[in-house]
Amino acid sequence: MLQWRTGGEVALVRLLKASCKEGALRKGKSVHAVAAKLAYDRFLCVGNALINVYVRCGNLDSARKVFEEIPERDVLSWTSLVAGCAQGDHHRCLTSISIFRQMVSHGFRPNPFTFASVLKACGKIRDPSAGKSVHGLIVVSGCVPDVVLMNSILAMYGNCGCFDEAQNVFNRMLERDVISWNKIIDAHVQNGDMKGALEFFHRSPFCDVVSWNTIISGYMHNGDDRTAVTVLYDMKRMGVDFNEFTLCISLVLAAKLAILDLGEQVHCQLFRKLGGDYDWYIGNSLIDMYCKCGKLDVALLVFETNFGAASWSSLVSAYTQNGRSEDAVNLFRRMLDEGVPVDNFTLAAVAIACAESGILEQAKQIHAQIVKYAHTSDSVIESSMINMYSKCGSIDDARLLFNKTKEHGLVSWTSMILGCAFHGLAREAIQLFEKMLKEGVRPNEISFLGVLSACCHAGLLNEGCHYFKLMREDCSILPKIEHFTCMVDLLGRLGQLEVAEEFILENAIGQADAVWKALLSACSTHKNVLVGERALGRLFELEPCDDGSYVILSNMWSTSRKWENAADVRQLMQKKQMRKKPGCSWIVLKKEAHIFVMGDRSHPQTDAIYSSLACLAVEASYYCNPKLL
Repeated sequence: MLQWRTGGEVALVRLLKASCKEGALRKGKSVHAVAAKLAYDRFLCVGNALINVYVRCGNLDSARKVFEEIPERDVLSWTSLVAGCAQGDHHRCLTSISIFRQMVSHGFRPNPFTFASVLKACGKIRDPSAGKSVHGLIVVSGCVPDVVLMNSILAMYGNCGCFDEAQNVFNRMLERDVISWNKIIDAHVQNGDMKGALEFFHRSPFCDVVSWNTIISGYMHNGDDRTAVTVLYDMKRMGVDFNEFTLCISLVLAAKLAILDLGEQVHCQLFRKLGGDYDWYIGNSLIDMYCKCGKLDVALLVFETNFGAASWSSLVSAYTQNGRSEDAVNLFRRMLDEGVPVDNFTLAAVAIACAESGILEQAKQIHAQIVKYAHTSDSVIESSMINMYSKCGSIDDARLLFNKTKEHGLVSWTSMILGCAFHGLAREAIQLFEKMLKEGVRPNEISFLGVLSACCHAGLLNEGCHYFKLMREDCSILPKIEHFTCMVDLLGRLGQLEVAEEFILENAIGQADAVWKALLSACSTHKNVLVGERALGRLFELEPCDDGSYVILSNMWSTSRKWENAADVRQLMQKKQMRKKPGCSWIVLKKEAHIFVMGDRSHPQTDAIYSSLACLAVEASYYCNPKLL
């Protein structure tokens, strides 16, 4: 009987090991049920095998339950649980450290794998105090660490930001492998020391694909994307074979810098390696890259072969960012029709797209879908809807939505301020801004842009100067060109053209065409040819082919009754083959948008429209001068 039981234990352990290799949780649970029925689950070897199966399959709760139910435990029991929890999130890592401490307090001596596992947990949660305690225990326990354990200590210090300690550990290592060198390179990268990282990179006798990836990621993390691209091309020139991580970060770089050639080369590499069978992350990275490079049609082709909720969201957002709001809304409708899960990111993107279209009826429909599908109250969605209603001409709906929100974050405050400024409600925008300050919400550069725009539209010079000073001195926010342009526009609207010109020169922003255009527009309004000519001179230096500057110059000469000069400008535009971009407007009737572009006769009712327009022109002439008829 005893021999049969021993054979039964061995058989169950073998079955559990086979389940573990296959990663089949269901099979492991079936074997567990048999073991429990035969009362074998209380045997140490079977219990350890069960813990191992559940840990490998990611079912840590069941592993913990088995651990607590076995009457006796050994180092393997404790180590399996410590290692399993160290693979999880922040909470699991805390559990791993707690179990390790219990293990030591119960008199069990950790082995090198136990130490390596708990050090990993300490590094993941960035707890240097716990990590140093484990390191001290390794020293006093007499454990002679091999290169694997030394790498774990090195990685822990690097992840915890203890770069001096990491350097000391590396210097004391008698044996170093490729992981050792990569960990010390990564430690310097995390410390923002790219010079030190490059020094170890060039010293390393084991530079592999991970080493190169670490350097490239380091430059990207420090905002130096162009150097990252240079290193990437060096990597290719050195013949280092790209792995999937290299290809993914290459797609990110191609997207950020809009380098289509790089993106297409990476796409070819991915196709060779994976045959077009991409996971959701790579598929979305490809979509994002093509969208950022302006190749939306190619992005759509990639999308069609990589269906997934995240891919849909990426494409909706891409259409929105590239000004194709109608395509974004249509794609969103297709998502709903095909039952694709909708997340908050998609809802916010489609609200932005609807804002760009400016169709109020459509905005209300999108609002209804957001109420239906939004998983949680999201400040980004709320602000997107406020912006949507504002741009669709319904500031009342935007205000109602804002007032219904219980807690306002910076984004929702800013959206409402911008909405009021957009509708010319300067005083209301200022009141909102002041209320935001009283509630302790710190404004950002966009909030200030909203309140400055409001002051500009209402001609509130004192208030505008006050908020511009507040932004620079009290909030320590460096003004961008948009803020400077608001101030130039504000001064110009009030006729203080020389002051506006001096403001441009004092702040050394003369290389920005926007400020000169704002000044030129004000000069045209106030018929100040002298300052206007100086502004035009700078604009022609910055943008010699900008048609808008020539049109303003022509209008300025016309308003000054200098017809010959105006005609000369028009002839110069014709000679340079420059044409003013036609204006565009639209109106929604019976849920259908009718778009009109100057000179366009493609509308199906063009003849009727122009006939009615001619009648209106005759009536207008009669009312202006009845003697003509």
